[in-house]
Amino acid sequence: MIRNQQLSASAGRRSVATLLAGALASALLVIAPGVAAAAPSPNGFTAAPARLLDTRAGTGGVPRGQIQGLTSVTLPPSVPTGSTAVLTVTATGSAGTGYVQLYTGINAPLASNVNFDPGSTTPNSVLIETPADGRINVSVGGSAVDLVVDLSGYVPATAVTAVEASRIGDSRSGIGFTSGKVSGTQTLTLPSTIPMNAGLVALTVTATQADAVGNVVAYSGAMVPPTSNVNLTPGRTQANLVLVKPTGGTVSFKVNGGPTHLVVDVSGYTPAGSAFTAVGPNRLADSRTATGLKQGPISGAVNVTMPATLPAGTTAVLLNVTATDATGAGFVSAYPAGQPQPATSNVNYDSGVTGANLVLVPVGANNSVTLFVGGTGVNLVVDISGYVTN
Repeated sequence: MIRNQQLSASAGRRSVATLLAGALASALLVIAPGVAAAAPSPNGFTAAPARLLDTRAGTGGVPRGQIQGLTSVTLPPSVPTGSTAVLTVTATGSAGTGYVQLYTGINAPLASNVNFDPGSTTPNSVLIETPADGRINVSVGGSAVDLVVDLSGYVPATAVTAVEASRIGDSRSGIGFTSGKVSGTQTLTLPSTIPMNAGLVALTVTATQADAVGNVVAYSGAMVPPTSNVNLTPGRTQANLVLVKPTGGTVSFKVNGGPTHLVVDVSGYTPAGSAFTAVGPNRLADSRTATGLKQGPISGAVNVTMPATLPAGTTAVLLNVTATDATGAGFVSAYPAGQPQPATSNVNYDSGVTGANLVLVPVGANNSVTLFVGGTGVNLVVDISGYVTN
């Protein structure tokens, strides 16, 4: 179910739907406590992983069991008012279709952050302004579902600028795109709320009703990168956040495989001088081809080394992590090399379904990030699209 004409955008008191980092652990996992907040980073990303809600276990002040309607989560006092909290919301185990909205204030937006299908495990990332009381509304429409909400950390207000969520492309109704399913390449013009000198623009790209397997690449400029942002699976609605450096106020989308309907929402940007910087996107690792990782399905922990070209002072990186070719269910957690594994995950996958998520993760020892695979072994593909400096 796609919420009205808005999917994975947000509004309310400045809900910047979708950007970055971490979410659900498998239902079979022992639920570990959250990790204590790190020392604040003055300009970049402050990691503070913690589980705020898990209806499977009754975590977060809610009764155990699937929910419908309205509940809420409260951010820890360590997250400053006015900062941008990085959350991942995961819906799992529903018998039907539905959607999840995160917002602050009184009125729910005409938008959703997660859209789920029967039996699926569906995460999406949310970046939302922290209110004075730290309370964020969580609303489930449609079928009852188990929800997990994880906090990954926060960035200062100067790093990301919210805009009123707006739909710039919807091939189902001919907004921006030619009406009808998209194949090949189409280009969208960004709204006037995005400055021409924006460093990165935050887009939620959603593929739905795909005719065949494939992927969607979001990019700017003349060259199509050898990476992907959203993977196509017939019968499933799949979304991912994309951070693109716009060229001349436009961004382009290439569909490989498909065709598919595409929905594109813009929810924010990084202003000139922000701590966020775009690179690539470039492929760092691919276990299918022994690029940066051993060849073949991975289980347990592996390290991925960041490019030596990242500048001094880099504290975190933006990675698109894709899990594919799994024969069962599992999850992937991304965290700084040399640090304890957090009680959160970034990608949740099912047998036969390729899943991806954009992750904001601090860089650890030896300029590396650790990826931990729990559950069935899976091939991993890791692309870098940006970094954060102090």
